[in-house]
Amino acid sequence: MAVDRLLLAAVVAAVLVFGATKAWAEPAPPPVQAASTTTTTTIDPSAPPTTAPPDSASAPSGDGGGNTGHGVFDIAGRVRDAIDGWFSHLAVDALNPALDLLGRTVFSTPNFTGDGRVRDLWRISWGVANSVFLLFVLGAGVLGMSFETLQTRYALKELLPRLAVAFVAANASLFFAGFAINVANGLSEAFASQGVGTARGAAGVVLVLVEGAIDGGGIFLRILGLAIAVLVVGVLGTYVARLATMVVLVGAAPLFLICHALPGSEGAARLWWRALTGCLAVQVGQAFVMVTAVRVMFDADGRRTTGMPGGPLMDLLVVGCLFWMMLRIPSYARRLVFNPRTNAMGQVARHAVVGKAVGALKAAV
Repeated sequence: MAVDRLLLAAVVAAVLVFGATKAWAEPAPPPVQAASTTTTTTIDPSAPPTTAPPDSASAPSGDGGGNTGHGVFDIAGRVRDAIDGWFSHLAVDALNPALDLLGRTVFSTPNFTGDGRVRDLWRISWGVANSVFLLFVLGAGVLGMSFETLQTRYALKELLPRLAVAFVAANASLFFAGFAINVANGLSEAFASQGVGTARGAAGVVLVLVEGAIDGGGIFLRILGLAIAVLVVGVLGTYVARLATMVVLVGAAPLFLICHALPGSEGAARLWWRALTGCLAVQVGQAFVMVTAVRVMFDADGRRTTGMPGGPLMDLLVVGCLFWMMLRIPSYARRLVFNPRTNAMGQVARHAVVGKAVGALKAAV
């Protein structure tokens, strides 16, 4: 009886072992199926879009799924690449809209002398100026009657032309301002059309140059790119300030130009002419500097002529100096507007006169 039980147990154990072996053997087909699938994918080279994804997916197998060339545990390298990429994207994202806006705005001035809010401001100033003109006429009469009594400088025949010039200039100031804006815009377009096309095209050339230098360099060049972006924003700020100044000058033109009526107030009228000329000269000067840099400094033949070496660092330095000069042009114009007598030629002439006077005194002594 015991033997029968042992035989039965042995048969049951054999059945269980056989079933388990069969159950463990059944999952074997998936590797064969995967191999056949891989073979099918590899054999199908007729469609490039189908074979491209497996190649791109199987390429970065040694860097943990990235394309930076760093290992899984190269934390420092990944952090360094992340910082470099952040600076690069920041510089490019700042330069793209800034240079596009610069090409569309900085090298031109809107002619807002037509119908609009600025013309309404001019009409208000025109009415006030014509009312004040009566006071200037009265002041000119008093000044003329005091000739050879209280003063011997201004006679009535010299004051009457001043009154006529003041009246005509104040009433035609809107036309003068619009004509000056059109002349400045024409000069800027003439400079930009010489081998560049438009001022916006010149800004596009600078953008391509800076992006190429940033992409091929390290963190230092990307920081220089950010500095250039700051300079571009500064140039845009000068444009906004110049535009606001032009609005004030056009809106208050009759009040300034009516001051031609009397010698004592003529300084305000001359200040208006100098300020209008200075604002428009800034636009023309910046356009000329930009086009000159694009045609000479950013051109291979021009660099050979000047003997300037190439390279990403030199490209960024040239672009930085370009925008620094454009940023300094308004300050030069401001000096000419508010300090018209403090120029180099005047200083040389004064020194020459003073030197001769001192020499004459020494010779006399």
